[in-house]
Amino acid sequence: MYMKNVIPFFVCLILFSSCHHGKDEIVYDFIEAANDFKTEKISQFLADSFMFYSSTDTLNKDKYLARLDSSLEYSKLISSQRILLSIQNFDSIIKTEEQVRSIIDSCLDVTPLFIQKRTYRFVDDKLMSITVDSVLNYEEYSKSLHENWTPFAFYVKDKYGIDDWDGIAANLRKFLSEYSNISSSEKNNIKNMLTCKELMFQKMAYSSDN
Repeated sequence: MYMKNVIPFFVCLILFSSCHHGKDEIVYDFIEAANDFKTEKISQFLADSFMFYSSTDTLNKDKYLARLDSSLEYSKLISSQRILLSIQNFDSIIKTEEQVRSIIDSCLDVTPLFIQKRTYRFVDDKLMSITVDSVLNYEEYSKSLHENWTPFAFYVKDKYGIDDWDGIAANLRKFLSEYSNISSSEKNNIKNMLTCKELMFQKMAYSSDN
């Protein structure tokens, strides 16, 4: 008799647990939806009064989703992905560290990648806000991206005569694949040539000023 009473209780407990998602699980699902570029699914996690905060933006739910939609094509093009490095659960608040990377970063060996520290605030199982608390490595990342993009862009221009973003974007994966497969010595030759050109231009500019 005891077992007959206990078994249904455990069955109900298992069913309840399978339907009930912890807030950290919601954040996992939210990031997965972002990485899959599913804006409609992302919207399902957000409360009607949702707000997004960063050092440059304050967006309500509609504006946040519109921002995602407007950048969707570019995000897909560069295969933008968020990698969850750490997560801390503080009841109604989840804090994360998320590394952001793209196919450009991978193929051009851009390092270090930048990391966002985020706070996700909940009411019940809905996100009330996302706050980007800080961004780590952003200056170093931007410098590395510039240093590695410049020789890549020169390679594309030299081989294909293309020197604008739209032209590069049309065959971005092909160009990145080609460039990433050339030897390190070839890449260094391109970088050295660009350095020489830059020094020459600096010398000419100095001469004209004097």
